[in-house]
Amino acid sequence: MFDAVINSVNYFNAIDIFFILYFSILFILWLVKVVFVSKTGVQNAKQNIYQAYWLSGNKKRFIKEVISWGINNINIQSEQKREGAVNYEVSYYRHKTIKGVFFPIQNKIRIYVNNHINIIDLIDSSLHEVVHALQYCADKKGYQKKYTKLLEEHNYASHPMEVEARLLAERNLKPCIEYLYQKGFLVKRKTEK
Repeated sequence: MFDAVINSVNYFNAIDIFFILYFSILFILWLVKVVFVSKTGVQNAKQNIYQAYWLSGNKKRFIKEVISWGINNINIQSEQKREGAVNYEVSYYRHKTIKGVFFPIQNKIRIYVNNHINIIDLIDSSLHEVVHALQYCADKKGYQKKYTKLLEEHNYASHPMEVEARLLAERNLKPCIEYLYQKGFLVKRKTEK
């Protein structure tokens, strides 16, 4: 019995065994995912929303409307007062790593429209940057110093101001989409039967 095992181990070298195990595990994980998703109907909520809407009109006007809605409707914990308008810029340049950015010195949001996978992702990023603009309005003098200090203490993913921006963008995504649909900036897709 042991001779058969030893002979089979000698037949395959360590790299062959590694690749066989590696691809077997990948196949099993893929199979579990496919079976689980198809039987339970589990799907990403953002993907479901994305499949329901098309953008109607140009992206620049659309982003302006999203930012305006966010400024008027998102409430942040540290908010004191909303002073002045937030400037915005739409860039069609594909940035390597980011979808949007807020520049506190210029009080400006820049959205890289071609870095988004779908319209929902574009709305989410725009709302995320609006939250940073509101954080800035709440503490104009201390915003940059506070942000930098917290970034030194936390990584980007756990940075409290980023966590707040992600949370509020996600929380306000559906109401913003409903508003955009009512105003004609989004059109519902026709579902196939």
